[in-house]
Amino acid sequence: MTTFDSLFQVSNHGTQAVGLYIGDDGTDTVSFSVDGDSVEGSTNAATVEVGETVVVDLEVDTTGGDVPDDYSDITIVADETLAGTSASDSNTVYVSQSAASADYQSIQAAVDALATRSETTAIVAGETFDEDVKVTTSGVTLRSEGGTEVTGGFDLSADDVTLSGFTLSGQTSLYGSGNTAVYVRGTSGHSLVNNSFVSPTIDGEQTKGLLVQTNSNSTGLSVANNDFDGYTQGVYLNAQNEAAFTNNTFSNNVVGIAGIDTDSVATVTENVFEGNTTESVGVFNGDLEAHRNDFNASNAAAINNYGSTTVNAQNNWWGATSANDAEATINTNSADGPVNYQPFAPKPFNSATVSVAADDNLQQKINSARPGDTVKVAAGTFEGSIDVLADGLTLTGAGEGETVVDASGVEDYGLSVKSDGFTLSDLTVLGPPPETYGYGVKVSDKPRELTGVTVSSVTVQGSGRSELDFNYVSDVTIEDVTLDGDGTGGVGLGITECHDAEINGLTTTGNTWGGVGLYSYGPGDSSYVRDTDGVTFTGENSFGETAAVYEQPAENVRNVSIPSMTHTVSLVDGGYMWYFGSLQAAEDFVSSSDDLTTSNTSIEAL
Repeated sequence: MTTFDSLFQVSNHGTQAVGLYIGDDGTDTVSFSVDGDSVEGSTNAATVEVGETVVVDLEVDTTGGDVPDDYSDITIVADETLAGTSASDSNTVYVSQSAASADYQSIQAAVDALATRSETTAIVAGETFDEDVKVTTSGVTLRSEGGTEVTGGFDLSADDVTLSGFTLSGQTSLYGSGNTAVYVRGTSGHSLVNNSFVSPTIDGEQTKGLLVQTNSNSTGLSVANNDFDGYTQGVYLNAQNEAAFTNNTFSNNVVGIAGIDTDSVATVTENVFEGNTTESVGVFNGDLEAHRNDFNASNAAAINNYGSTTVNAQNNWWGATSANDAEATINTNSADGPVNYQPFAPKPFNSATVSVAADDNLQQKINSARPGDTVKVAAGTFEGSIDVLADGLTLTGAGEGETVVDASGVEDYGLSVKSDGFTLSDLTVLGPPPETYGYGVKVSDKPRELTGVTVSSVTVQGSGRSELDFNYVSDVTIEDVTLDGDGTGGVGLGITECHDAEINGLTTTGNTWGGVGLYSYGPGDSSYVRDTDGVTFTGENSFGETAAVYEQPAENVRNVSIPSMTHTVSLVDGGYMWYFGSLQAAEDFVSSSDDLTTSNTSIEAL
């Protein structure tokens, strides 16, 4: 008998309890359990309450019977009808202003009654309740049936209270000034899960989604899977309190999480911050641990540390892929406390897949994607130019020749990329025709430097200028790419003022200027920013042009490595340098040219 403890976990992020079980797997030798009890089949379903996480163990009987060689797929079922709690269970009371089956017509009445009843949970109907609720009994759970809105506020004056599934605004003053949706009054052990905090609009008044009483030594506060939108402060923690914030979204607040003050401890993980107009998180001499969060570029600032305690904020997405841009999101607004933000994530943690059907508008679908999303495009032909602006985006097709962006009827470009951390894969781009001098794929947002761009398994064909062109980009990866000029002008691959490009499996053909052009405008040109530095070719690359790879001007292109090339041809007076795979190829290039001679060129071995 072989046992695998803690094989995986299942968390309930919904609004009601569910019964969890494993579907029939067709074998008796493999079994799953939770807390030692089987969860095989619906009759053995384990109840998972809202906000609860259960650990699933695996046991394999190797003493007899057939153990399957391939056991890669299981069916996990979550069925609310099999949960151990519902509106009719003996451990709950039901709150509704209209239902005949209701035990109470107000939330406050139900909470007051739970102080003397054996039940601990109140299930609240999907209605709007215009009331303030003060909880003075410990261990109470208030759970929305779905669609429950409370316009007043909750005052948590007893320990271990759970609020789940509500829409909360806080159109009331619970603590003397300002409007607050949930006020933790010197108590501990609370769980706020799956709620939507939506700020009311009240002229001249500050609003707070969650406020913890200052210097109250509140501990064990868990805030998970909630939305905080539009508040002056989404959360105000205050001094001498402790809380954990997990998988929440803080959007369009002035400050997302504020008041991490003296002797307060905040653990902030796997949250999304966007559109917060002063800062996402403000720290005032408190202890902040922030990891695996997405601080999107729409925030005025990510973290402002106004104190002297070091903030540990490693492994977050800062809305940028470069260290300079990431650092620019930290300590604005006169804050200058230490923030340890490196290493940081190259892409957002929270992302989605945007599916594009053959008859969809591809540009509209790309515009709907958020930073870090994957836009997955079905087989088909999509006509016109495409713009990519969102950072961290992945645009992937069904395969080269299957998904086609057809820009043969436009004048400027097939694909214009102004996105940090962008990935393009598995499609074909037909570029603008020769008379337009347009680009197939153009990657540039100059004067902003782009970083972390990958192009793989892509064909670009027939563009009037370069098939694939990078300008002022760092950390470039090009892999298994075919660039077919089809006899048009320009180069297959153009790299201008770029740093750290790695090229593997590149095929160029039919490009009249050459296969790869490595450029820098050079000092004295008004467009010049920097040299091109660090271009490495690895693996097998194929060049159909006589001029496979060249530099212009060579004196401003540095640290180029092409193992397959053995010789270069350079102009004696400077300017161009071409790479060749043999001495004979270099000599033939000079002798066949109308402009080059043995006296104005120099051939060197690499």
